[in-house]
Amino acid sequence: MLLRTLSIASILTLAWSMPGVAAQCDNEIVRVFAPTSELVSRVCTVVERAETRLESCALRQSRALVIRVSDSPNQFELMGHFGTKNNEIGLLSPNDLAAVLSSNSAYREIDMEQLFDSIVVHELAHAFFANTPCGIETCLAGHEYISFALQFWSLEEQSREAIISALPTSSVVGIEWFTDERLTESPEVFAANAWLHFSQPGFGCGFIKAIVAGDAVFPSEDE
Repeated sequence: MLLRTLSIASILTLAWSMPGVAAQCDNEIVRVFAPTSELVSRVCTVVERAETRLESCALRQSRALVIRVSDSPNQFELMGHFGTKNNEIGLLSPNDLAAVLSSNSAYREIDMEQLFDSIVVHELAHAFFANTPCGIETCLAGHEYISFALQFWSLEEQSREAIISALPTSSVVGIEWFTDERLTESPEVFAANAWLHFSQPGFGCGFIKAIVAGDAVFPSEDE
């Protein structure tokens, strides 16, 4: 689920360009391709619900965005992907998510449909944040912090707690903890700690706005 900008992007576009149903969401910016009309409707509902929350965190979408849902697990074992060059999101359908999760993944603690909805939000956050000056190459930890925090925010409290309880997290971490290295070591721990940091008093959307404005900067690899 990490943001990928390497050469696999074009391959993933092909992998997710499956025949199916296509429809424009009510916001007229997002177009969804999915195996069934029910799945198209589900994605559009999540998009509509997420837009208000993203807007409250200063994340807005002005460019046309395509979301493609596939029912075929891909060789890269990604649950979701945002391609910066073509401004497209690729997602695995709820029925296929379990196939790419490791046996000890904390995400197995929750319903796969809930997980799917949260991944839609995660990738939307990537797409919306990509519209800001903070480039993906220089702001990877920032991108993932925002996407994971908003993904966990979208979950039901019971599901969120089930995931966090299955991970070795800390409720007291500062921005210096969120490095590219820790993201690579354990994306799930990074995700849970992002939520725990984000949900502390004095952070939340105000902190995301600071990231978007460039006033909150994550550690670089050279530090």
